[in-house]
Amino acid sequence: MRERMHPSRDGDSATRERGDEIAGPPAPCRRQPTARDFPSTSRADGVWFRPMSGGLEGGQQALIGRWIRAGEPPPLSDLEAVPFGQDPAMLPGEIEFTATRFRASKAPGQGFTVWDVGSYRVGDDGLAIGLANDDTATYPIEIGDDEFTVTDQTGTRTTYRRRR
Repeated sequence: MRERMHPSRDGDSATRERGDEIAGPPAPCRRQPTARDFPSTSRADGVWFRPMSGGLEGGQQALIGRWIRAGEPPPLSDLEAVPFGQDPAMLPGEIEFTATRFRASKAPGQGFTVWDVGSYRVGDDGLAIGLANDDTATYPIEIGDDEFTVTDQTGTRTTYRRRR
């Protein structure tokens, strides 16, 4: 059999016809990329971190499930003075964590929440969670059996209790 190369109309690629002989090298075979091809993940602020491999860390495993905010959120702060994601009034009323993702929802009457849906991780530096503006914020976190507490940059502690 023969393959005969024909230039394409745009001149960037070629097409082949079957024949008795091969007129040129075969086209390169491209495989689909996998997660191994991308060992690091980029955050919106340009900081790179390596995703977890293997099993879940203890804190990440402990967060899996549905949580509801304990108590009423404080009134909105002066938004110009507080970095995005750090106003405790904008943290969600409910949040559900899976092994690597989360989904949050507003409390009744809440206008906006900075946590909506995305990825998260728990590490030595605290809870790193995706924000509604596609950035990532990290909060110090304390995790108990049926509650966890995050502390924002204003110093306000927000507690969530496991929903039963």
